[in-house]
Amino acid sequence: MSSSTADRAAPDPVPAHDGPAQPAFRFRAWNLLLLVPLISLITPVFNMRDPELFGLPFFYWFQMAVIPLGILCTLAVHLLTRHDDEEGAR
Repeated sequence: MSSSTADRAAPDPVPAHDGPAQPAFRFRAWNLLLLVPLISLITPVFNMRDPELFGLPFFYWFQMAVIPLGILCTLAVHLLTRHDDEEGAR
């Protein structure tokens, strides 16, 4: 049982990229829409009773309104920032 390190195959080197290197993060103005749902984390913004909506204090119905708003903002950013060059051909 004599196996030497010379007999083992060396791992393949990492293939080189064809194009220029892309930065890990690229700022886009659309990404600022992702900050809109964070308003719900600032309690003094909505910590009040009035105005009421269908008998619900503002404190509750504002939080419920932020949920679909956050979904719409996230969806908009996703749809407006996806590109074939980043995700590959589909």
